[in-house]
Amino acid sequence: MQDTPAVKMPYNATVIAKKELKVHMSANTTGNITFNDTHTAWTFENQIKMPSYLIAIAVGDLAV
Repeated sequence: MQDTPAVKMPYNATVIAKKELKVHMSANTTGNITFNDTHTAWTFENQIKMPSYLIAIAVGDLAV
């Protein structure tokens, strides 16, 4: 994928992280499921076409 404002696309993502961590992304959260005893799989979907340099992800001990 080319990193330019002219190339835009919608996207889906799955992020696997330790259970005690929260995951946020520049997309709508569509769910999270237990991946195994220690990890959770978070799924995201963005229907708005956007350039790849605007995709953001944050994983950690986050507070809202």
